[in-house]
Amino acid sequence: MELRPVAKINITLKVKGLREDGYHYIESLCLPVDLKDDLSVETINDNKDVLEVNDSSLADPAHNLVTKAFAAFRKEFGLNTYFRAVLQKRIPTEAGLGGGSSDCAYALKAAAKLCSIEDENRLRKVALTLGADVPYFLNPKPAIITGIGEFKTEIAGILPYKVLIAKPVQGLSTKEVYQTSDGLKKTKINLGKVISALKRRDLELAGFYAGNDLELAAETLLPEVKRLINNMKGLGFAFVQMTGSGTSVFAIDEDEERLEAGRRKLREDGYMAFITSTLN
Repeated sequence: MELRPVAKINITLKVKGLREDGYHYIESLCLPVDLKDDLSVETINDNKDVLEVNDSSLADPAHNLVTKAFAAFRKEFGLNTYFRAVLQKRIPTEAGLGGGSSDCAYALKAAAKLCSIEDENRLRKVALTLGADVPYFLNPKPAIITGIGEFKTEIAGILPYKVLIAKPVQGLSTKEVYQTSDGLKKTKINLGKVISALKRRDLELAGFYAGNDLELAAETLLPEVKRLINNMKGLGFAFVQMTGSGTSVFAIDEDEERLEAGRRKLREDGYMAFITSTLN
């Protein structure tokens, strides 16, 4: 079975509180983007899962979310089926783009399909045990995400935008960024006005009312994030923001020549940079 796990960007990300177990309550407008890994999954006649991946840092099955997804799937549904997965990574890691969570969710979907499991509620239950972002990627659509990531309200009417995504060489730990954010000033975000502006194609207004409560924490831990944001704003983009816990920064713009010029300049400056589009 062949799948294409997608990435996402956080148009807004509000941190609303801390649970006793260390997870944070959030409110976030997420848009899936057309940046994808390749994932191939098949059942095998063996007593262990097999993972092949083009990134050696993800090759340990004990720590990869794809093989963790298979183990959690077997436990939930009482099965003894094992899988072989081949993962071609294109979504950068430690980037705030949800690549690992997406791979995990798509692995769950593949296992369910191959085993003729159609219980979506139990699949979402398994997904949440694997990570707060994972349930979103079971059916990635433009949506407001709340709770710790388990609640989703889909938003219609936001047509695709072109997006330039750039990332420094360095990544950051999601856990460390969230912990650092606890003691820092939060952003003023007006989610309703952001959604309305995006639907009207008013990127300047959407950028004004958007924000990411984790951005200051990421800049504190890695000043290169702030430099990248300033560099991208200096290129003339209407809407520039960090996504997730970083370290990727995105610019939304409808001028394709400006996006391409920005991609070239950022690559010359040593950043990973690529142009994609949001999905609906």
